[in-house]
Amino acid sequence: MKIHRRDTYQDGADAVLTSRSWHSSTPLDAVQVGDMLRVRNKDTLEVVDWRIAELPINVSEEEAKKEWEELRFFGTATLARRYGYFPYVLRNLERLREYPPTKPSPRYIPSEVRARVWHRDDGRCKRCGSREELQFDHIIPVSKGGSNAEENVEVLCRSCNLGKAARVV
Repeated sequence: MKIHRRDTYQDGADAVLTSRSWHSSTPLDAVQVGDMLRVRNKDTLEVVDWRIAELPINVSEEEAKKEWEELRFFGTATLARRYGYFPYVLRNLERLREYPPTKPSPRYIPSEVRARVWHRDDGRCKRCGSREELQFDHIIPVSKGGSNAEENVEVLCRSCNLGKAARVV
């Protein structure tokens, strides 16, 4: 079994977890069924191993654009154009194992919590309803004793999150 390593930022790792598929702008033609995809999140330092259950699909730009707009995990349309709408897709990945960071930050939000909050908040900002530049935010900040539990995490757009700062609203 070959291990394929990929690094993502927070949105990319959450997209893998939530949709059970991997979207990439770099070719996935070297992967085989049964290989492992090791995804490291650059933001949270979490690592998740996935078993590849199907061969990759190379979708057209129109199909990739449609999927990008439907899923909304990947960020703005500007990012979509920059990365070419992630034309390479692996679907039906099987989760093997998660490796939390060895020394997680107090602000580390486990991927299961992020996925449940994303679904609960319907992938949009809780304040203004935006689907652009989304971030996970602690309702009661960690600096004020807030936890990483699902009840204390919400999805906010960048501008709403920056406006809130470390205040409890």
